[in-house]
Amino acid sequence: MNIRTIEDTDYERLESAGGYLRQYGANIRRWIEKGYITPDDCYLFEAAGKSSRAAMDESSGEVAGGVCFSDDTAEAREILDFALADVKTPGAAQILKKAAYMAAKPGTKTIGYNLYNDTGQYHDILELFRQAGFEIAQEKLSYSYERAHPPARADGLVFRSVAEVGEECFIDAVRDVTVGTLDKLMADDAHRLGGDKAAREYVESLKEIDFNPDWWRLGYRSLSDHGPSDPGDHVPSSPSGPGDHVPSGTSPRHRSHGLSDHDPNDQQLVGLIIPQELGEAIGGINYVGVLPQHRGHGYGAMLLTEGTCILHDNGMRKIIADIDAANHPLAAALEQVGYTFSMEESVLLYKLAPPGHCRFNLLFSI
Repeated sequence: MNIRTIEDTDYERLESAGGYLRQYGANIRRWIEKGYITPDDCYLFEAAGKSSRAAMDESSGEVAGGVCFSDDTAEAREILDFALADVKTPGAAQILKKAAYMAAKPGTKTIGYNLYNDTGQYHDILELFRQAGFEIAQEKLSYSYERAHPPARADGLVFRSVAEVGEECFIDAVRDVTVGTLDKLMADDAHRLGGDKAAREYVESLKEIDFNPDWWRLGYRSLSDHGPSDPGDHVPSSPSGPGDHVPSGTSPRHRSHGLSDHDPNDQQLVGLIIPQELGEAIGGINYVGVLPQHRGHGYGAMLLTEGTCILHDNGMRKIIADIDAANHPLAAALEQVGYTFSMEESVLLYKLAPPGHCRFNLLFSI
């Protein structure tokens, strides 16, 4: 197979190819139009033996597949979408590895891909990525909300958006909640990069997916409402895992965020929720967290309900939440809100060879 970046004339060929190749073409065109990625991030696989120009004049069978990438962090790129007409095509693993190196930017150390077990080809695709040098970095579970009506909101929390409190508030929260997280990859990033840098890069990576500052919210409770959590329990955060991420809202630095019109001593940060638009009528809960001293009192479900309602009220009819398979508290909260288990998911990771140590010939056409 040959590999090259996408061209305007390729969309019609992908449309004619049918199957998931058609969906791949529609996806990358939408993401390019929205500015999430550029044509240089998208690649087309073609059958060997013909030049690109000659192949464009041939039948749709000449299109063998494609892959597109986005930035995750400064050191990591993510495969946004992957399509192959025949997973067992000879040379597919080598062309995938070649694409990873072609997509790498200066400083890129890893390429990641979230593989969902939603087709009968899951094991074949997993084996293909393994042959290309990818390893399983994390096992996840995918949940979805597809009910006709949103869950009922409950009283107890006051929500403030990023538009109200500012991005630095969220970055501080993300940094603090990652300490002791149950999410394996987030814990690894925090250890490797340091809490501040990992949090900032994680927020930036989420903004590249979708950023609506009115949707990203922090949840507060009043210390005078005599709620289920002990108001005097101001312990340092000792968080665990997405779904029970725990931004430390009790330090003076955090107490002041978003509370200028209220008595900061009467407001306590309980957690955060980041809902995002993923596609046409499809949304996702990409971040949710509860402070450790407030766990076990239903605040996680309240945060999830808020995020789910935001997405549902804005036309999302399928809402996805992917969690670490070890995050049992979040799984229970999702089911309480009305989410159902959809499928298993494997997070695959490829570690690029350092410059000067790669023996892979990027000019070689398989």
